[in-house]
Amino acid sequence: MMVQRFPDTLIIYLKRFVFEQAISKKIDTEVLFERVGLDVSALESADGEKAGKYNLIGSIQVRAIQ
Repeated sequence: MMVQRFPDTLIIYLKRFVFEQAISKKIDTEVLFERVGLDVSALESADGEKAGKYNLIGSIQVRAIQ
C-alpha cells in the first residue's frame, strides 16, 4: 500500500481476527509501534507528499469476557 497524501490525524484499525472456513480465530501477534514520532515514510508513494510523523494520543482495546 502506498499513500499519496497523509491526513493530519491518522487512525489505525488493527484486525484481530481471521476467518477460515466459517470459523473465526483470534490473531495473537503482538503489535508494537512508537508512541511518539511514529514514522510512516515507508508508505510514501514516489510522486506523493512526504510523510510526517504521528504521536499516539489514544487507544482502545476490546477484551472479550468469558
